[in-house]
Amino acid sequence: MTTKRSVRHSPPQNTSEADESIRPTLAAALADLEAKATAAIERRRATGEILDIRPEKEETSEERGLRQWHAVCPPAMRSTITSKLKCDRPSIQAVADFPIELEGLRLDGQTGLGKTRLAWLLIRKVAATGKTFVAFDGPAFSASASDAYRNGTEEKFFGDLTKPQILFLDDIGKGKFTARVVEALFTVVDRRNNELRPILYTMNYSLATFGSKVSATDGIDNEMVAALLRRIEERTRKITLQPK
Repeated sequence: MTTKRSVRHSPPQNTSEADESIRPTLAAALADLEAKATAAIERRRATGEILDIRPEKEETSEERGLRQWHAVCPPAMRSTITSKLKCDRPSIQAVADFPIELEGLRLDGQTGLGKTRLAWLLIRKVAATGKTFVAFDGPAFSASASDAYRNGTEEKFFGDLTKPQILFLDDIGKGKFTARVVEALFTVVDRRNNELRPILYTMNYSLATFGSKVSATDGIDNEMVAALLRRIEERTRKITLQPK
């Protein structure tokens, strides 16, 4: 009689535990490979072997405004410390709180109190919100206006000064006035007033004194000067800086 022997079959080996034990090692190896590949690509980009066609991050209007401010603001004005200015604290606060994006401003007061510095800080505040601006000091305005008339590009000049949301005219009374320069200033002020676009002025003296200086220009139309002063006064508020 033949005896049958039973054969015991072992159950299939469960590999899940083994898989789990090697996963961290595999992940680390893959991460290391990816880091090495990325570093190699960056080295080749740096040497020009690979053309970098990655899209640049789009600049926001706020970033663009601050970049413009840094580009045109005189270096000495960028690092202004208000506590070191010679005007009093209420004057500084009044300028800092002024809504220049809505209304024009005349900053006057004696020389050396910090009018230009405070004006640039005010421009920086609105530039940081994305507002556009253009800035001229008195001599630069006079020279640019004269050049525009000489070259027949006065309409472009007027447009360039009318379109930005804020126009800053620093020490406007220091410019060299001619009948053409006064005409240009009147045209810019009039067009900006009609568009409700504010102007920030700094002056070392009152508006009336500024008018007397302009009226002394040879061949000037005094009616135009009177109209210019009215338009400046209509669309601006005045802050007179006070010494400490």
